[in-house]
Amino acid sequence: MVLLTSSLTVASLGLAGCGTPAAQSGGQGGSADQGVLTETLVLASFYPLVWLTEQVAGPDITVGSLTLPGAEPHDTELTPAQVAQLGRADLVVTLSGLQPAVDQAIATTKPSRVVDAAQIVFIDADPHFWLDPSQLALIAQPVAEHLSQVFPDSTTDFSERANQLMDDLYQLDREFAQGLTDLSGAAMVTTHAAFGYLAQRYGLTAISIAGIDPEQEPSPARLRQVRQEIEGLGIKAVFSESPGADKLATALANEIGAQAVRLNPLETKPDSGDYLTTMRANLETLRTNLVPPA
Repeated sequence: MVLLTSSLTVASLGLAGCGTPAAQSGGQGGSADQGVLTETLVLASFYPLVWLTEQVAGPDITVGSLTLPGAEPHDTELTPAQVAQLGRADLVVTLSGLQPAVDQAIATTKPSRVVDAAQIVFIDADPHFWLDPSQLALIAQPVAEHLSQVFPDSTTDFSERANQLMDDLYQLDREFAQGLTDLSGAAMVTTHAAFGYLAQRYGLTAISIAGIDPEQEPSPARLRQVRQEIEGLGIKAVFSESPGADKLATALANEIGAQAVRLNPLETKPDSGDYLTTMRANLETLRTNLVPPA
């Protein structure tokens, strides 16, 4: 395995408003000047793509994230240091259309290699394609191919890891299909319009209160429309990524005699586990809280 010549951590990629990126020390032989690395960089724009790239790259290659843990990808802003890093990156894995600041920086700096998920999978108004594991699987081989251009001696390793990852994701896809078979057509009420791909893949009916951006407030007309859509459906849960802090989910759940329940859109790194374990937790949450259509 060819080792990455410098170690990049999320701490060196601080968002605007979070302070100057920290200088690197130690690592795998890299050096930094005021937090800007000068050697090989592999970057991904936010958690699902960071996770996927890590699975394909393997443990000897550090994948940097352009979005800090816990920060909303939709709201990402880049520091000048991050923009400079993008220009020197040997590979960037991204999803154009989700993060305008990243799109603009890539267009300006023109990294040598870019894997854009939007050029591989079909993206509509809802960009959350990674919640359909069969769609996320399509990104694995392109990432392996581009990593092989950077580290040609490790081509076989990258290909084998990509194949294993695809197997894991297709297995997850089968688990969802089997686990939700008896719930086909069930209404899934969410505050954030993030679950369209999941609903379409597994035959659910997605009803979102707000829009794609979790910070977007729904209009009174939209709230009335949602109440009309779910009336008489026996809804048990209103799904939210942060039910304890989501006043909208709590208010609607109380109004219809339901509960506000966490469903993770995996825009950010989970507090524990990874993409696979969190998606399986999501599956169990759906199986427990969805109501089969009458």
